[in-house]
Amino acid sequence: MPHFLHPYNIICNITEKLYSLLQGERVIARIDQNVVYRSLAEDPANIYSLLLVAGYLKTPRKELQGDGAWLCEVSIPNREIAAVYKSEILSHLMQIGAMGRATANKIAESLFSQDTKKLQDGIGEYLKKSISFYDAGAEGFYHGLVLGLIALMDNQYRIRSNRESGDGRYDISLFPRENKYPGMIMELKWDKDLSDEELDALSAEALDQINEKGYDTEMREEGVADIIKFGIAFSGKKVKIRTE
Repeated sequence: MPHFLHPYNIICNITEKLYSLLQGERVIARIDQNVVYRSLAEDPANIYSLLLVAGYLKTPRKELQGDGAWLCEVSIPNREIAAVYKSEILSHLMQIGAMGRATANKIAESLFSQDTKKLQDGIGEYLKKSISFYDAGAEGFYHGLVLGLIALMDNQYRIRSNRESGDGRYDISLFPRENKYPGMIMELKWDKDLSDEELDALSAEALDQINEKGYDTEMREEGVADIIKFGIAFSGKKVKIRTE
């Protein structure tokens, strides 16, 4: 592992690539055919090699490198295997308590009935559950949040994170696959030791930022007219959500 790459940054990069794979995109990964004989703890990036050997990834394009490893463009082979990834994520979230079945059902039912108020309530419950089981002040909370949304809502939405739109970069956007669903944009903010009043003000700031920086530009350019905006602030185990 190169000395200038912090292990935390490597984990974040791996997670972002896994999100992309779950969205049906292709990513570039270094594949070592001998990785099955070594521990993942030695290099977390070996996850791609293990998934490829197990048949959970395919390589549409690859090039042999000087050290005998392959630089590959990898993707998930088919929808059936993608569904396995997502069901395992949802199962894991429920197992650790970050997602309750009732909350998952509320989100699914609200999408089916196109009940915007119920959808907002369900996402609010999901956030509050997640914040109780992840370190809210760390990147892990954000990762868990996005993975959960993909597992829950991927049939109805294309989920993007940290992309440019308008005059800045939004945190999370959910682009509806069908016009009958509303689009969603989420801006997350965090600070430690906030009072309830300060937390409320921070959520208002997050919501204002979506409007001021035009984070809905990309979505509107794709023809989405009905958009729910979430300003989300958290501090410790507390969360405040403002919607518009």
